[in-house]
This record gives sequence, C-alpha cells and structure tokens, in this order.
Amino acid sequence: AANAGDFINTTVGVTFDNSDRNSVDYFGNMLEYDWHLMATPLSDADMGITYDEEIAHNWWDEEDEGQVLGVSNSYMPDNINEQDEIKWDFYCYYEPMYHWINFKRNSKSHHHFDAPHAFIDYTNEEKMVKAKGYMMAISQDSYLNNKGTLNKGDITITLTCSGDLPETEAPTKDWGSNLIGNPYQAYLDLVKVSKGDGQTEGTGYKHFYIYDAETDIYAPFVVDQSQNSVTPSRYIHPHQGFFVLKDDLTSSEPFTIRYGMATTDTENGSYFRGEEQVNYPLVNIFAENAQGNRDLTVIEFNRPELGGAQKINRLRNANFMISAYFEGRNYGMLFTPENTERVPVHFKVSEDGTYTLRWNTENGNFTSLRLVDNITGINYDMLANNSYTFEAHASDYSTRFYITYACTGIDEDDNVDNYGNFAFFDGSEWVINGKGQLDVVDVLGRVVYSERLYNDQNRVGLNNVAKGVYLLRVADNKNVKVQKIVVD
Repeated sequence: AANAGDFINTTVGVTFDNSDRNSVDYFGNMLEYDWHLMATPLSDADMGITYDEEIAHNWWDEEDEGQVLGVSNSYMPDNINEQDEIKWDFYCYYEPMYHWINFKRNSKSHHHFDAPHAFIDYTNEEKMVKAKGYMMAISQDSYLNNKGTLNKGDITITLTCSGDLPETEAPTKDWGSNLIGNPYQAYLDLVKVSKGDGQTEGTGYKHFYIYDAETDIYAPFVVDQSQNSVTPSRYIHPHQGFFVLKDDLTSSEPFTIRYGMATTDTENGSYFRGEEQVNYPLVNIFAENAQGNRDLTVIEFNRPELGGAQKINRLRNANFMISAYFEGRNYGMLFTPENTERVPVHFKVSEDGTYTLRWNTENGNFTSLRLVDNITGINYDMLANNSYTFEAHASDYSTRFYITYACTGIDEDDNVDNYGNFAFFDGSEWVINGKGQLDVVDVLGRVVYSERLYNDQNRVGLNNVAKGVYLLRVADNKNVKVQKIVVD
C-alpha cells in the first residue's frame, strides 16, 4: 500500500533454490548447505537474529499452505535449529580483515583467519544495511520474507579496502573486494553502475564478482568484456549480493548506487551511449577436483591493452585456485594485449589429488591453442581436446601451466564468422570446401599431411594417416578455417 509520500510499504520475499550438490568451505570440506549472496530492497529490514539463542522468526511453511509464521518483522527462519532439519547461518563480509562474520555468534567473538588468538571487534547490526551484501547459508530450498518500506532514490555505502598485496602473500589475502547488494526491487545494471545512466555519472568501477550457487563458482563480470556464455549477466537480480573490486586501494570511500541504474528491462544487451560491442576471442578454463568442485579463469586475447579483474583469492569455493597470470598479478578474467605470445596459468592446491582442467572457446577463429604443463612437459592441443587430467601436490609451484595461441579476427557487433563444418567424408575421401593451404594436425600439434587446395571443392585422400582425432586447417590470405575430424 502506498503512503501519501514517495514511500511504499510492502512485503518482499526471496527464494533460495539450492543446487543438487552442496557447497564446500575454504578448505574443501563438503558442507550441508548452499551459500547465497543476498541484499534487501527495504530501508528498515530487521534481521530477526537472537545471537545467544540462535533463534529467529518468520518461516515459509509449505505444510501450512505457505502461511507466514512468527510475529516479528524479520527475514530469518523460525526455530529451525530446534527441529535439526534445516541448517543455516547468516554472514556479512568484514573487508578490512577479509573475514566472514557469522551473525549467530556473539558480538566481538570472531576469530581472525591469520591470527586465531585475536578477535575482531565487530558489533552485529540488527537491521540490514541498505546496499550492503550478506551471505545466507541454508540446507534446503527456502523462502524468506520481510515487511517494510522500499528503498528509493540514491543510496551510498562506504567501500573499505583490504589492501593491494604482493604475490608472495597470496592466496591468504584479498584484493580490494567489497560485498555490496542490489538495494532496489528491480534489476541493477552493472554497466550503468560503472558508466552512469545518461543523466548522472557512474561510479567508475568496472570489476565485479557474482557467486553462482548452482555451479559453486565466483564468476567475474567486467564492464566492456566480450560476450561470454560462462560469465554472469550485467543485470543483478533483486535481493542479490555481489562483490565490487576497488581500483584505488588507498582508503575507504563512498560508493553511490543511483535509482536510474535500476531497470526492469534485461533484454537490451547493448552497451550504454551507443558504444559498439567488440567480442574478442576468448577461452574459459575450469579447474575441477574429484568431488566436482570448480574454479574458473577467463582469458580474452588480442585486446587493445592489459585489463580484466584480478582474482579474489579468499573467496574461492574450494582448496584450489586457477588464475591467469600477467605482469605479477593473478586474474579471474584477463585481457591480454595484442602481440602477447604466451599467457601463464597459475594453479595452486592445498592438498594432493587428481584434478582436471576443462575449457571452451568463444568468438573469433582459433588456429592454434596449446596448454603446456611445466611439470610433466606435456604440450597439449586444446582445439583437439576439451579436458586435461593430472596429479597435483600442495608442494608444486603455482606457475605450472602456460597457454600459447593464434587466432584471426574479432567479432564486432555480434557478427562471428561461422564456417560450420566445411569438410565431410565421402566413400574413401574427404571433401573439403574452400581454397587455401590445407594442414592436417594431430593432437600433439604435428602436421601429418599438407596440400594446397585450388578449387572451391576438393577431394583429399587421408588413407596414409593413422587412425585418430585431427584438425583440418585451411588458411588463405585473410581467413583460417578449423574443423575437428576423426580418421578411422
């Protein structure tokens, strides 16, 4: 119901749709619940946590036809710990000491990660702070709600900083990460957060991390990044928390989210002020352990200049980390400048085990993409394969891998050159469409057959090539076409 002024009193709710598998903690231990980063669109939202008794109010009871139980204005479930059926915790992120504060502990009893005998002097707030992000950990699909006044207008929150730390101190420290949240009952456009809404200036920040509970990955979003099916959308959902990375790590400063940055339209993918969207060739690399927990790094090639989002080390989902490494920094998303010949890929684990790297490419035309394992000496063709399994040890040096690549063309305005399958098998020969230099390349990167093609359609016999998986590569003066084939 609307009051006489600009304020609207309402009931809002958030649904946590847990994934099929549980989250893991920093040490890789499997937990009994999923994590969800959340915020509130209300200006006066009570949390409803009684710290000593670990009891709160308001729970969506499916057996009672969805009626809201309890009497207090709070988000938290009602007496769920007494039933021992639903497990939950509620946190904020204390940026100055890169530590998760569990609100169900007594105030000032929070142990610091690097100093177990020290205590963090933090007084738990009883009302959720506008534009601040929180983390809810809960063991089943859940619905939480609250009554109050909707936020409206510009909202400012202070960003604290953890400090810009040298590589020798990683991965125990963060890099300027601050947990904030969408303060509106609408989508928040991160491009407008960075660049403005056409009437007012933006914040200038362009590096964000969004947690995906379904895949258990903190994935980067960088303003002006290429389109990528793996990275998050630019639109932050209502009630969702996310991390912003500070470019200037020298002091605390205000961060203002303006009402014009909110939107109900998530279909318009174009960048603000009519800027052209340039999609550069990229590779997404996932690291995965035997339990299926994953971490991600993204590399975009042939960018005009170095950029991207540095890795948030203390927020990774498990006890291993993969990152692109360039000029002394670890990146969750790296923009590699033109003429870069190789990109180091760092991999670090906390315990010995079997791990797998998986990858996919998007945009542009890759003519070569190779993964080199400095420990085993293996030089792996990433275009002929999509995974690499290996043994890793906590004592291994982190500079284990590097990538070499060659690619042609970039995709402007979403127009990717798409050749599809230009070759097919017919009887005892391969029919290859297109003129140019043909190379047949094996999984080790060796050219096993080469021929110049002069016709629009050519017949090529590969009877002398051993059975296996190969790449057909046809290059003329302007374009390179690549197709994977199987010779049997």
